[in-house]
Amino acid sequence: MKKRNLIVIIIALVLVVGILTTILILKGSIWQKEKITDELKQAQATFDIRLNSDSTEYYIYRLKPSANTDGATITIPDSVDGIPVTKLIDRDLGFSSYNNITKIIIGKNISYIGTNTTVISDDTKELGDDFFSLATSLITIEVSVENKNFSSNNGILYNKNQTILLRYPAGRTMMSNNQSSHRFVIPNTVILIYKKAFSLNKTLEMVTFGENVEAVDDEAFSGCENLVSVNFDNSNIKSIGTKAFERCLNLSSVVLPIELERLGSSAFMGCSKLTDIYFSNSILEIGRNCFTGCSNLKSIYTNSEFVDRLKEIFAQSNEKFIDKIQQISSN
Repeated sequence: MKKRNLIVIIIALVLVVGILTTILILKGSIWQKEKITDELKQAQATFDIRLNSDSTEYYIYRLKPSANTDGATITIPDSVDGIPVTKLIDRDLGFSSYNNITKIIIGKNISYIGTNTTVISDDTKELGDDFFSLATSLITIEVSVENKNFSSNNGILYNKNQTILLRYPAGRTMMSNNQSSHRFVIPNTVILIYKKAFSLNKTLEMVTFGENVEAVDDEAFSGCENLVSVNFDNSNIKSIGTKAFERCLNLSSVVLPIELERLGSSAFMGCSKLTDIYFSNSILEIGRNCFTGCSNLKSIYTNSEFVDRLKEIFAQSNEKFIDKIQQISSN
C-alpha cells in the first residue's frame, strides 16, 4: 500500500514538473531565449541600455568603453524596437563615461539627463541634475527639433524655450571674427545659468551676460581657468550661487551686478589673481568663504554711503576682509 502511494506521489510530481516546464518553455523564460533584434544589438554595442520596470521606456546609463573613443560622435536614438529612449542616467560619475567624445546628438524622446531614475518635481530638476559636466572633450551638443524638453543653439544645450542655459560644452572653443580670444555672449532669452553650465571649460576667456539673466547657479563657471573678463553690465542678476566662479585662476577684477542681492558661499574661492571687486548697495547677503584663497585681493569697493553697511555684511561671515573695503574713488 505504501509503495503504491509512493508511486502515485512520484507520478503526480512528474506531471506537475512537466506542466510547469511546458509553461516556461512556451513563455521562453528558461529554455527559450528572447530574440534580440539587430536594432537592440546595435544599441547594446554602444550603450548600457535597459528597459524600465514596466518595459515601456528605455534608459541609457553610460557609454560602452569601445564607443567612448577620442573624437567620437554619439547619437542617442529616438527609440529601440519602437520603444522610446527617454532618459540618460549616470548615478555616480557625472557622465564621465562620455569623456572622450566631441559631439552628442540627443533624440526626440529624451526628457531627462541626470543622476536619478525618479524625477523630482521642480521646473529645472525635472530636466536633470547633471549635464555632461565631466565630458571634458565635448564640443557640440545637438538636439532633435522634435524634442519637447531640450533644445540646442550653436552646439549649446538649453531647455526647450532657451530660458535656461544648461550646458556649454567643456571642450568648446569659439574663435570668431578672427579674434584670438574665446568670447561668449549669453543670449537675451536666458534667465538662468544652470549648475555647472560652463564648469571646467579651459579656453573661455570672456563672457558677457544678457540683459534678462536673473541668476547664476552653483558652480556655473567653476574651474574656468582662463576666464579673465566677466561683464555683468546689462544684466539684472539678483543671485550668484555657491562656488559660481571658484578657481577662475585668471580673473583679476569684477564689477558685480547692480541688482545683486545674494552672493553664495565660496563664490570666488581660489581666484588667486583677483585684485579688486565692486559691490553695489543692493547686496544683502554674502556667503562664507567667498574670497578664501584670493591671495592678491587688495580692494573691495562700494559707494561711499554703503561702506559701513557692507562692512556689517562682511562681518557676518568674511570678517578678515573688512579692512579692504573702501569707497569708490571719485576719480
